[in-house]
Amino acid sequence: MKKIGFFTSFGIGGADHTSYILAKQLSKHYGNEKFTVFFNNMSLPNSNNLSRHDSYLEYCKPIKISSVTDFNNYNIDILFVHRGGNEFWLLPDFENTNFNFKIIEINFHGATLTKADFRIFPSQTLVNHYSLNNVPHIVIPNPIPRATTLENLREELNLNNKFVVGRVARGDPEIYCDINLIAYKNIEDENTVFLYLNPSHKAIEDSKKLNIKNIIFIKPTICSEQLDKLYNTFDVHAHSNVIGETFGNSVAESFIRGIPTISHEGLTIWPQAHKEFFINTKELYINKSDKNTMVAIYTKCLYMLKNNLGYRDYISKLQKEYAVKHFSEDVIVNRYIEVIDNI
Repeated sequence: MKKIGFFTSFGIGGADHTSYILAKQLSKHYGNEKFTVFFNNMSLPNSNNLSRHDSYLEYCKPIKISSVTDFNNYNIDILFVHRGGNEFWLLPDFENTNFNFKIIEINFHGATLTKADFRIFPSQTLVNHYSLNNVPHIVIPNPIPRATTLENLREELNLNNKFVVGRVARGDPEIYCDINLIAYKNIEDENTVFLYLNPSHKAIEDSKKLNIKNIIFIKPTICSEQLDKLYNTFDVHAHSNVIGETFGNSVAESFIRGIPTISHEGLTIWPQAHKEFFINTKELYINKSDKNTMVAIYTKCLYMLKNNLGYRDYISKLQKEYAVKHFSEDVIVNRYIEVIDNI
């Protein structure tokens, strides 16, 4: 059996969460003797951020490397390289080093191609956007786990009998968009609440400018149970960012939990991979237009989901069916195992 290495980073974004899920499930499949997780100083987030390092300790003991040449000391056959950004700063000198194993790059963005024998992209949109069809690769969506609990935060946050609009965000002001907040303001009443996880400072400022009365901001978390409880509190997930997605983890996470989700197109210079998810619920994906038009359509979608429970259940069913078929955790991990076995 092949011996597999898996280099990762410990941030809290969608790419890092995906990396954690893959490493955990592949470690379970191959066992610690055949599967090793690696990291370096650059894998650790800034001191102000949460880290997933301790989460890995629950099932393995990650090995810290000081140089990329260290990889050659572990007799591995395949190295998975997790690269969540458009630069390869996590592994200095990787390009200039000779390795005695095959390299599979888990490529979440695609703009920069680094040394690899094979690449895995999370969406066909990403491949098409960067014209990578001549590169040895395969498209495998990110693995999305199902909820581990049915509990929610309604009683804790005093939200019983409220219509809860939620947003799971990255806290990055550079990608923040206010379309969902403005649309929510248009439907807000005493029976609605906007529950916002990991807001950027701009989101907080805009909520005040818009005079949104019922909004609760939640600090970021890497606790799966707490995240499940948060999602379970939503009636609708109001996704919105200014650029778009190379996959769209938070959209996929709400889909697989059966939470009706609205989104919109971002900048055309960036992949819009999340559009793939809405093939059966196209009316909840808003194409790029002038901002007032996009807000008006978003508002109409929220209004329909708020006031028509039958429609909400219908959307929930369609989006969940799509998610289970296309990116449920067990299906995706098995596809990764097939790739490993065939290399």
